[in-house]
Order: sequence, then C-alpha cells, then structure tokens
Amino acid sequence: MKIVKHIFRRPNVKRQAKAEADEKAKLPVHVKAIKKKALLVGVKDIREEVKGVSAGVKPPQRGGPVTQIKTRLKAVRKTNRLDSLRGPHRDVRVMRDLLITSDIVVLIDDDDPRHPELQPTRENILKQIKLLVDNAQENDRFFFHFAGHATQEETDDIDEEDGLNEFIVPSDGKNIKDNELRAALVDPLPPKTSLIAVFDSCFSASLLDLKHFRCNRVYVPWLNKGNRRTNSLWNLNERKHAKISTRGGPPPALRLHERHGKWARTSLDQVMESPADPQGIGSKPMSQASTTKCSLSISTEGLQKPSSMWLDSPSGMGRQYESPVALYCNGFCRDFAPAVDPNSNTPDVICISSSKDSQRSWEDSNGNSMSQILVKLLTSNPHPTYQDLMTLVSHEIHAFYLDLHSKSRDYKKRIRAKNAKEIEQGRKPTQGLAVEMNNFQNPQLSSDRPLDMSRKFYP
Repeated sequence: MKIVKHIFRRPNVKRQAKAEADEKAKLPVHVKAIKKKALLVGVKDIREEVKGVSAGVKPPQRGGPVTQIKTRLKAVRKTNRLDSLRGPHRDVRVMRDLLITSDIVVLIDDDDPRHPELQPTRENILKQIKLLVDNAQENDRFFFHFAGHATQEETDDIDEEDGLNEFIVPSDGKNIKDNELRAALVDPLPPKTSLIAVFDSCFSASLLDLKHFRCNRVYVPWLNKGNRRTNSLWNLNERKHAKISTRGGPPPALRLHERHGKWARTSLDQVMESPADPQGIGSKPMSQASTTKCSLSISTEGLQKPSSMWLDSPSGMGRQYESPVALYCNGFCRDFAPAVDPNSNTPDVICISSSKDSQRSWEDSNGNSMSQILVKLLTSNPHPTYQDLMTLVSHEIHAFYLDLHSKSRDYKKRIRAKNAKEIEQGRKPTQGLAVEMNNFQNPQLSSDRPLDMSRKFYP
C-alpha cells in the first residue's frame, strides 16, 4: 500500500494563526453609534382656556405682525383664545429640512385625527421630551426647537433674577414651567452629551434656567430707546419689584457670606471711592514737617501694624472679607477661573432664544421670525462660530425691526386720522393695537458655563 506522506504532515501552526488573525481583522469593529435626535414643536393656536395663570400675569405671548400683536387674549364664547400665529408650523418644517431627518419628531397643532399623539399638548410635549433624552449616552447629540406662545408669572424663587417664572404654552393651554423644562430636558443628560435648544417665543432667554447669558452676548451698535410716547416694549423692559439701589449695600445680584463680614461696595464703587480701612489699620496722615523736610524719604509707618491684623498671621485673625459669590451672570464670568471649566464632566447645553426675558418676540405679516432667519443663515453657512451666528442673527432682526418701526408709525397715523373722523361724527374713537415703534428684540445665547464664542455651531 502506498502511503502519501503529506496527508499525515503536521499543520503549520504559525501559518494557521496568521490566517485566523487576518480573518478577524477583516471583521467589522463594533463602534458605538452616536445618536442624533431632534424634537421640533410648533404651536399656532391655544384651543382651551389658559389655566394656572394668576390675575395680573402677562398673557401668553410670542409676538405679532406689524399691525397686530399676537400676544393678547381674545374673548371667544367666554374662553380665552390666543390669536393665531402664522409662522410656527413653517418654522418647524424649515428647521426639519435643515437637520438630518433620520430621527426627528415633529409636533404641530394641525388637529390631524389620525395622529393625536403628535399634537403639541402638554402631555405629548413632556412625553416626547422624555423619549428624546431617554437612554442618552456619551457623545449623543440632541436638538430641541419650540416656536409658539410663552408667558410669565410672578414668583418668590430667588433663582429667578427678574422675579418671574417663564412658561411655554402648549396647544391645550396647560403651561409648562421653565423648571419643568429643565428637569425633563437638561437634568437627565449624562456627562459629555450635547443639547442645543432654540426657543422662538417671548420671554425666552431663561426657559431652560441656564446660568450664563450676559457673558455670551455679542456687541451690537444700537440701544433700545425705551418709552417714546407710545405703549411699547419699555413697559416690559422695566425691572419688576426692583429695590432702590443704595451705595451702602451689595448689589442684589450677589450673594455674600456674611459670617466673614459684610461687603460694602460694588467693584465700581471701589474704583470711584476707596473703601474705609479696617479698624486699627488706617495709616496716620503725614505731618507737614515730613512732607516738606523729608520729601524723598520713605515712610513705613503704615506698615507697622499688629501682626494679628494680617490674614496670614498665625497669631490671630482680623476682619476678613470673602469675595462675593455671583448668584446671577454679570457678564464678566470669564474673569473668574472657577466659572470656566473646559474639562467639566457635565453635559454641553446651549440655548438660543429669540428675546430677553423682558421682551416680546414679533413675527411679520408673513409669519417670519427668528427661526426663519436662523435657518437662512445656517443654510448659507452650516457651521459658523457662535460669535458670528449671534451677530448675524442680531443684525437680521434689527433690520426687520427698522421696517417694523416704519410700518408701525404709518399704522398709528392711520388710526389717528380715522379717529379724527370718528370724533367728528360723534362716534367713539378706536384705541388701536399696541405696536412696536422704538425698541428692538435682542436674541440671547445661554449656557450652563461661559461659552467659547469662537467655537463652531454643530447641532
């Protein structure tokens, strides 16, 4: 019998191991997919009575066209109904087209009976927010957009700088408070996730209760003029229930640790007037003799103080002053190292709002507002720096307001002419609508820590 030797030859172990390694290298490596999800909400009308708003509280507002403010309540069959907005549905659609459409949920009040779960009621909005951030993991990115009505209500909460809580108003009129929005949308996010929120509504700067906004502002070469013989936004820009500032006490935006002594002046006061010396430390005035005969000598009399008066003295403690801890953003947060922590193990949350908390947001007769401006700019340049983005948005809105002011003045002239005829005929004059004739809308950029404004926008 013939024996074939190679049949019984020992396999080449090294060659076989190399072949297996090459085969494994060809297999796809499992990499965690980064989730990119968005929730877009547009509310044109409020269908039920707005509840939970106390007397004297501003009605839900977003803004209105040139001849009509879309923020006033309208009595219809004893039910408070907001005038319909024209823009929110289109705002949501253009924003959806701007984003990657793979995982986007859209809620609009189109009364589609086939999809009641997609109507922007309070319950549906909170439910979809929960689904948006559910099971969020590191590097996941989220986007939230709300276009519609908003309102305010007085509060004693010290965290609210203006003494007002902000609310968004769903289509069923059951308001969602800013604290609820933050608890549902921001607080569940784990470290190193990202959320960008856009609010196109009135009073929207602090709808997520983010700490920093003044330090993220960009320069604009115009100012709000305030009241100019017209009922304009000046009434809303006033600080509500503000205490009269006295130079003897700390500013209300600072919380002090009084156990170490009271801080008597603001930093501006310290430049204008030197603070009084602590007891026992003030140097004696130099005598006339010392100033005339010893003009070139160095007096060390002021340095000869008891060692107990110096903070680093081991023998005792004098009066100590602790730097005040800022309760609210003062615009100079980057000057303090603790406020800037680029390695912070927290989620990255940024909010773009169409106006300050004290301002209304307006749309023109075609329903155009900040959302349309934002989409137009991002279509042209998808990744501008935040500095450029907010500057361009501010200038675009300013140009719109210049046109708004002109048309508002024409409207007022027509009302006056009409009223003159009404009075001649013995009829009651028409009051006319409140229109904006002087002031501007200031979009805001807020965050939980001061932003690097040279950073690029990546939703």
